[in-house]
Amino acid sequence: MRAAATRPRRLQRFLDCGKTYRVWINTKNPALFKVLPDYCHDRLCPACAKRRALTIRRNLDRALNRHYYRLLTLTLRSSPTDRLETLLLRLTAAFKTLRRTLAWKTRVSGGVAFIELTWNPAGGWHPHLHCLAQGRFFPHHLLKDLWLRCTGDSKIVDVRAVTRQRDALAYCTKYLTKPYDEALWDNTDLATQLVDDLRSKKLIITFGSWRKTPLLAPDRNPDWRPYKHEAAFMSSLAKLTATDLALCFLLDAIHDNRLNPGELIDLSDPKNDPFTGHSP
Repeated sequence: MRAAATRPRRLQRFLDCGKTYRVWINTKNPALFKVLPDYCHDRLCPACAKRRALTIRRNLDRALNRHYYRLLTLTLRSSPTDRLETLLLRLTAAFKTLRRTLAWKTRVSGGVAFIELTWNPAGGWHPHLHCLAQGRFFPHHLLKDLWLRCTGDSKIVDVRAVTRQRDALAYCTKYLTKPYDEALWDNTDLATQLVDDLRSKKLIITFGSWRKTPLLAPDRNPDWRPYKHEAAFMSSLAKLTATDLALCFLLDAIHDNRLNPGELIDLSDPKNDPFTGHSP
């Protein structure tokens, strides 16, 4: 990503992902704290992709019910000279056309589609659509014919019934954390193309009755609220309270790997008092 034409601020956030921390305080117990990393939330960041996949998996798990589901895979024919943006526009346009067909409308009531991007030196970019579709049985031959009609040149599709909910969740979210080929990042032109062509592009598409499903909604806990970013402690050393000083010691412990981020810290517990010599 460093080699790509990335804005300096975005690049810095990407490089600093998980390296700084924010302190959270419990609203019911003011002596209870936890320290969590700051994340860049960049779609190309592996750590943030894993967190995003967990969020989507949790929200999907809540959305799924006892209806029948199918796992559909739709591929797009491409050549080594095709630009990624062109392929993405073709793929999403063909999928939109497919959803407008009578055969789709009478068999699929809603669902979500994830775009997977792969690249290899011989074939170039290969975008795929992986769909979790709610509805009736969809014959493979019918989907194949419809997809060929929508794309004009692509007919490789796959249809599978969902037998276990956890398998469907794993199927959908594994593509969100799949890393790109390392050789791609060694090629400045390709890395720049990836960064530029993904800008403002949706890689997750909800449709039908699922259109407004909040898959990326964070799991907010009202018992916790932000207290201070670690930079705020350093900017006002003269005004630090005894609680702030104790938290500074705990932040140092996290940076030194003597304490894990996310652990609950009870400052009313004497062992967490840095002034008694029992701090982590």
